[in-house]
Parts: sequence; structure tokens; C-alpha cells
Amino acid sequence: MIPYKKIIKKIKSKVNIVDEINDYISLEKLQKNYMSLSPFIDEKTPSFFVSPSKQIFKCFASGNGGDVIEFVKSYIGLTHKECILYLTQKYQINQHTGKDNNGLFVVSAGTEIHDRYKIENKLEKLIIDKYNIKDKNLINQKIKELKKNKNYDTKRI
Repeated sequence: MIPYKKIIKKIKSKVNIVDEINDYISLEKLQKNYMSLSPFIDEKTPSFFVSPSKQIFKCFASGNGGDVIEFVKSYIGLTHKECILYLTQKYQINQHTGKDNNGLFVVSAGTEIHDRYKIENKLEKLIIDKYNIKDKNLINQKIKELKKNKNYDTKRI
């Protein structure tokens, strides 16, 4: 069993924040760092910055900032535990379920969480393309509407 803190360290050491954020939004190189429009709010001037050397991001428009775990939590809308499960599965970071000798919680990744968010990301991209919606809250509302129907076809969204 691997303690929770060690899993977080493994994630931070294995996951490159630029690569992970590039899975969701396009980043432009700006000297040593990267920049983009905020993925959290609608804006016209880029205020979202990523530092690959520090492995952190900062969005000056929304105030969000942190490491790769914070970004995934904020962008996808996951709890901390779901985010850890998602990233450990996505990057194939091995661990087990249970508690260590100090009683710290230890997690195990399940494929269903990774698959669920792959489907949601596909839906999100389709919604953005078809309905030209850029507000994250409106996109999430549309995803919820489609899931209520349960008979949606991703090819016809």
C-alpha cells in the first residue's frame, strides 16, 4: 500500500502540467512559460499562465491557481479524491486501496472514473463545436441535460 501523500507526489512527478492542460485547452509558448485565455471564465485577453519549471498554473482573471491536481479539479469539476483516481488511472500510476500504518487514506484507481470523464470530455467538445458555448457552467448544464435523456448519440449531438 502506498500512502496518499506518496501518490500525490508520484502524480506531480509523473504528470507534466503543460501536457495535461494542453489536453483541455491550447496553450501558446511565451518565453519560458505558456499562456492562454482563461478556461474558467470568458475573456478576450489571455490571463491564464502555466510555468513548466514550477509545474503550476495561475489564472489572473478567475484567481484560480495551483498544481496539475488543482487544475484538473477546477476544470473538470472533480472532488479531490476523484481527481487523484482520474490522474492515477490516466497515467497508470500503480497503488492499492486501504490505510497505511499511520491511518492515512490510500486510493486505488478505477477504470470507470477515467472512462466517465473521457466520455464527458468528448461530450464537452461536441457541445462547444455544435452550440458554440464557451461558458463552462453552460457546458456542464448541457451535459446534464443530455445525460438525463440517456439515449443521446454522440454522433448526432
